Amino acid sequence: MNRELELEQTASLSRRIVEASSRLFSGHAVAAKITFACHQYDQQCRDILLGRGLPILTIAVIGPKGQGKTWTARQFILDALTRDRLPSGVLAHEATTRLHWIGSIRPETMDGTHERYIECPSRLMIDLGTPYILLDTPGTTDSNPKAHEIANAALSLSPIQLLVIRRDQLRAATSSGLAQRSEGVLCIPVITAIPKNEWSEALAGTPSTRFEPMITSASLRSDLERWLDMIKASAPQSQILEPVLVDDFEASGNESASGELLRNQILARLRGQPLDDLALTTINRLMAASSRLKHQVHRFIQAEAPELSVAVIRLQEEANLLPRRAIESVLGSQIVLETAIRARLRTQMVADTSPLCFPYRTTLSLLSFSHGAWDRLVLAMTGSIPSIFGTFVAWARNVQQSRKIDWEMQQGLRDRLNGQVHDQLAPIQSQFHRALAKLRGDDTAENTRAVSQVVRLAGVDELQSRSRYHFERVLDQHRPSRFVLLLLATFGTLGFWGLMAGPILSIYRQFFAASWGALLDNSDFIGTFEHPSVSKLLALVVLSYIPMLLYAMIALTVLLRRSKIDLLAKTVQAEQSSLVNDLQRDGILRLEYEDSLLEQAQFLIALDRKGHTVADRKGHTVADRKGHTVADRKGHA
Repeated sequence: MNRELELEQTASLSRRIVEASSRLFSGHAVAAKITFACHQYDQQCRDILLGRGLPILTIAVIGPKGQGKTWTARQFILDALTRDRLPSGVLAHEATTRLHWIGSIRPETMDGTHERYIECPSRLMIDLGTPYILLDTPGTTDSNPKAHEIANAALSLSPIQLLVIRRDQLRAATSSGLAQRSEGVLCIPVITAIPKNEWSEALAGTPSTRFEPMITSASLRSDLERWLDMIKASAPQSQILEPVLVDDFEASGNESASGELLRNQILARLRGQPLDDLALTTINRLMAASSRLKHQVHRFIQAEAPELSVAVIRLQEEANLLPRRAIESVLGSQIVLETAIRARLRTQMVADTSPLCFPYRTTLSLLSFSHGAWDRLVLAMTGSIPSIFGTFVAWARNVQQSRKIDWEMQQGLRDRLNGQVHDQLAPIQSQFHRALAKLRGDDTAENTRAVSQVVRLAGVDELQSRSRYHFERVLDQHRPSRFVLLLLATFGTLGFWGLMAGPILSIYRQFFAASWGALLDNSDFIGTFEHPSVSKLLALVVLSYIPMLLYAMIALTVLLRRSKIDLLAKTVQAEQSSLVNDLQRDGILRLEYEDSLLEQAQFLIALDRKGHTVADRKGHTVADRKGHTVADRKGHA
């Protein structure tokens, strides 16, 4: 039941692709090609998951035609009569053109015309520590189309594969495609027909787990290392074991010794491998099959509908750039962003300063609103009317700018994104529909008309709220500490009241003396108390206030120095850029289509981009961004 469920889940990807291609390329040849590739993928998934109903391990011998595959398969069989039933050779009447199953259990399903079962009890096969069935496959380069098809289909049947190639074919590129199609398996390379002059006779009959001591030729070592690098690059998800080396027994005439050496090396390679685990490479093989299907679909579309592909890719690229552009337009240039940071930090500093620190806290508020007019503020304290007017103008401008920045952080991002989605994506949508109409040969106005808003960017509200949160968090992390602010406020407040203490004490001393005299001898209080004039009192306050004002200016300048603001601006920009990347990676910030044709095209073209698909919004099972299918996450571990 679990296998059937897994098969249904893996097949949903191919159904989704077939559905999308049928709607998008109705009547075009590319739809038929994609449908055929999906049918092949379904068969591969069935072979990987069900394995023809075999409850034991399957080992396949694969490779191009005429490399010694059947001879290699014969070395697993101890019974001479069974070995002779396997055809071998490069000539048409000698070559393997059918898929041979050798073992003690017959597969549940077989094509009697192109497949053959040879019964061989486990006791008559070399002992690997677990029961297994052996597959001898036709050559993948066979000119017989059916043999070629069977050979490729067999690549999905076995979690363990022996890739056989002759020494003189190591420089050929035929094996790289073969390794790519069988990606995700446990692969043992077998190099046959190594000439005597490249072979160490002293080690020829000795089992070894290292191939270097058996090679005397620098050319063979170089060719082998280059070939192994090519195989590993073609099949990065496969586990490539150390190669098995076989000498040219046709030249030496000692075939039995060569067979014994091959068996010893294979046993050494498989020693310690979990052969009894039937699902050993199921996950990787399913992932590899899925990747091959996506690449095929991508290649078909690129070849048959390049203009369509370009339009959809441009649409996706523009959508990926829109959030970052919108944030940059909201935050503005470096100077605008630095101004916003200064304004926000000043406001926070005023809020964190105790109200008891009067008039230092009030001075901070005044300086915050009059930024850019501090020189006029000092003159305004002396009664300069033009300076007073300039100070109020700067205050109004700063208040307006602070409100604008606050609105931009709360609502501006959403409005800008909505506007840019329409302005920048609508022309590309029209280009897509024109390319689709050209592909279909349909030039009707319905297909070529300018497209209205059929694409929208989802996740804008999340971007809006997180953007504001990150902005506030960065400023909160770098704002001056409360202790530093309290210390500065204490010195500023004490400085002001220290200067005012003398005049205040003098006035109150006269006041107390006059009041006491009036109580004792009923003297004239008004006459004896020489109170200062209002202008004199104001002058005393201004004279005491100006040093504290200059002190507060210096404190603000140090706390909000340019190097710190510049660092904060760069940090905010980096945080916002990282935020956009995270939201796009998690699928929160994404394109949503009201145009079904555009949605299908985007799904197909995104299949092979960066090795993953965009998660389908309608519940279809597609590969996630790590290349796994839903089925992989539900029971293949």
